[in-house]
Amino acid sequence: MLSYNRGYTLLELVVSLGIMLVVIILVMSLFNANVSNFEIISNESELQFQSQYILNFISTRVMESVKIEIIRIEGAASVINSKREFSISKMALLYNDQLNLCYIFVVKNNRIYYGNGNSYDSANIELGRYITELKAAPYPEGKTFAEAEALRITIRLKKGNQSYEADQIIYMRNS
Repeated sequence: MLSYNRGYTLLELVVSLGIMLVVIILVMSLFNANVSNFEIISNESELQFQSQYILNFISTRVMESVKIEIIRIEGAASVINSKREFSISKMALLYNDQLNLCYIFVVKNNRIYYGNGNSYDSANIELGRYITELKAAPYPEGKTFAEAEALRITIRLKKGNQSYEADQIIYMRNS
């Protein structure tokens, strides 16, 4: 009578477990790389969307404005008579001379808010998040904010390790 042992030897089991371990490590490293890339792309897309939405919203209001009423930097009064670019905390754009009504933009706590009213009013409608800086400069160069025909707006955003910057020159059509 012939008898055949039909099993695996210890050496065969160790070799097959080693091969499986290498395959699992490769699959997990690919998975981790894909998750990391997805997060980077997701953050970048979110920042691009936020910046375009905010710039489009501000652009519409600047175009409808008659003049710049307030440009304020953090911890200071209005710099309306300056010719320089500033990182701003508040901007008020006059759109109705008779009623003294303004579009108001306020940057605080990495967010930008919008409001409508007199230049001394605040803004309470959130427009966007991840704002690290909102810069404004009078345009054309050499003019003060009070004399400006347009604004150059630069917005900087950051989410996680991703940063994004966008800028635009916007003319006041009603000035």
